[in-house]
Amino acid sequence: GFVRPAPLFDTPEEVTCGDSGTLGDATDCVEEIQMAAKSKYNKKKKTAKITCVVKGDQFSKKSKAEFVFYNADGEELKLKGKTGKTKSKKGKTTFVFTAKDVTETMDVHCSSTPDNGEGLAYGSTTVKV
Repeated sequence: GFVRPAPLFDTPEEVTCGDSGTLGDATDCVEEIQMAAKSKYNKKKKTAKITCVVKGDQFSKKSKAEFVFYNADGEELKLKGKTGKTKSKKGKTTFVFTAKDVTETMDVHCSSTPDNGEGLAYGSTTVKV
């Protein structure tokens, strides 16, 4: 599987269901929901538009997503940007974030907690500069 960056969780104890080497009781695990992520880089403006889509009626336009950026060395990048409007229809919820001053290739991880608080939606994409 992929290496999950730490900042997505408050506590290191939380593990994804199905992780190998899970410690403790399996009921403590976090059900992972797949989120589709894509990015579009604008060379002229040096902006990257990140779109993350999750399926499921446990998400709504009130849901919030977190976007975390990493450079090639795995260091977290603090990027300024603008959060777009969250849209939700037909059981598909779309989160948008436009990052500014993007000067290097980076990985973007987006995550969202369902409105019912159960599980975690997670997706990642690479912005090629």
